[in-house]
Amino acid sequence: MRKSLLVKVSASLPLTLVVLLLTVFFSPAYHARAASQTLICQGTENQKFTPAVTNTSQEIHITIDDLLGPCPTTPDPQLTGGKFHLEITRNASCTSLTISPPHLETYKWNNGQQSEVDFTSNLVAKAANDTTVVTLEGTVKSGLDAGSKATKTVTDPDFSTACDTTGLSTLSGTVTLEFINV
Repeated sequence: MRKSLLVKVSASLPLTLVVLLLTVFFSPAYHARAASQTLICQGTENQKFTPAVTNTSQEIHITIDDLLGPCPTTPDPQLTGGKFHLEITRNASCTSLTISPPHLETYKWNNGQQSEVDFTSNLVAKAANDTTVVTLEGTVKSGLDAGSKATKTVTDPDFSTACDTTGLSTLSGTVTLEFINV
């Protein structure tokens, strides 16, 4: 009797598995989870200051270039990276380098799409190793992942020595950009 019960359970296992997989795939929870997929890209942010920024506030031409990639999580398998470019002239010093929100950043993706992000808040923190961590938050206003929450985190090395001496003409750090569909 035990042997026949085992055979019946074994024979129904593939059918049970198929029904379970179909139920999961066609369930609203499965599609809600797929719709909340995020975009995460890592890369570098290079900043150039002309003239070199010092501890004294002065008019500075600032160029920012983000090169994003790899992107381990994307809504499009063809999207592997992107870039952002900004040029702005404003008064700045080593204590006021952050471009405060609100401001727009447009990311151009390697798959031909773009995302315009409206950053509305930022947090600047000094880490224990003297790196500066800037976290910007906002919303993807248009393009790829429109309506998603956007978070950009830039980590720059300590630049206080350059500010105290000759001034800071370039600054390179790491950047992570994340879009979360809400």
